Amino acid sequence: MKVQKVIVEEKSYPLYILLDKEFEVIEPVKRFIKYLDNTGKAPNTIKTYCYHLKLFYEFMSQSRIELGDLQFEDLANFVGWLRNPAGHLKVIDIQPKKAKREETSVNSILNAVTSFLEYLNRTENFKAIDMSKEARGRNFKGFLHHCIC
Repeated sequence: MKVQKVIVEEKSYPLYILLDKEFEVIEPVKRFIKYLDNTGKAPNTIKTYCYHLKLFYEFMSQSRIELGDLQFEDLANFVGWLRNPAGHLKVIDIQPKKAKREETSVNSILNAVTSFLEYLNRTENFKAIDMSKEARGRNFKGFLHHCIC
C-alpha cells in the first residue's frame, strides 16, 4: 500500500490517492477523497484520512478480508491491531509494551474509517456493516415534569 500525492492543475493544493500492492488506484478510497475535497475539507484533513485508510487497508490485507465481507467484529480487531506495538496480527510480545499509538490517534483513525464506511453505505450498494444510527426516543424528562398544571 502506498499513499501517492497527486497534483491537480485546477487546485492550489495537492490531493492524495491510495495505491494497492500492484500500484493500482483503490477506487472506493479515490471516490471518498474526491467527496471530501468537494465538501470543502481542508487539504491536511484529506491527507490524514488517506493515510488512515491506508492503515485500514493494510489491516484488511493482513487479515485477508475483502471490503464487502467486513463484519463489525473486524472493526474491533482493527482497533486491537492499531494498539499492537508489533503492528502485525499474529505477533504477541512476551513482555508487555506500551501501545504503538495513543488513544487519541486510534480514535482519529477510527473516525476516518467509520466516515469512509458511512460514505460507502450512502453512495454505493455496500451493506457489509450497517453504519446507520437509529434515532432513539427522547428519554429526558424536565425538572417539573411531575407537576401538571
